[in-house]
Order: sequence, then C-alpha cells, then structure tokens
Amino acid sequence: MTRYACPSSLIKALVSEPVLTAIRRELNRVCEFRLDIEDVFSSIKNGTFKDMAQCKDEMKKILLDKEKIALEKEIEMGEWVPVRNMAEEIKKYQSHAQHALNKNSS
Repeated sequence: MTRYACPSSLIKALVSEPVLTAIRRELNRVCEFRLDIEDVFSSIKNGTFKDMAQCKDEMKKILLDKEKIALEKEIEMGEWVPVRNMAEEIKKYQSHAQHALNKNSS
C-alpha cells in the first residue's frame, strides 16, 4: 500500500529554512550564478519548472558527476564520433575479447 504525506506537511517541510538552504547550496554548486534563499523559495512558489520534462532534464544535469559532465562536454565538442559500421566494430571487439579469454584460460 502506498502512503502519502499530508500536503500541508509536505509543503511546510519543502519551504523550511534547512531544506531551502540545502537546495540553495546545491544549486549554487552547480549553477553559474548565486542564489539566495528568497530566490529558491520564489522559484518553488512560482513553479519555475513548468512541466515535468523540463524538471527531469534539470535533475539529470544536477545529478551528473564531474566525469559524466566532462564526457558530455567532449561529446558536444565533437571529440567523440560515431563509428561507420557499428555491427562490424562490435564483431571485431567481441573477437578480440574472445581471443583474450581463450588466451587467459589456456
């Protein structure tokens, strides 16, 4: 059975100073600009994230660690390119892996 928090309790918790401070700290860590608690409160109150798709995109960006962010930047800058024949490349590397396994087991 799914249990839900009382909406008024949930709202009180979300806009409490410790929660707003934690959100502000995290946003300041990942954003290019600085926010104060009032900015965070206003964003939540005014529904900065208008739809769930936008919210999910923002959450994905926030949750990416440094390595993933670096990889994403490399991809955006064109440092990673697709292979011409993916099926052929997969077969080639499967063959290499099988050869290495056979070599190690003998």
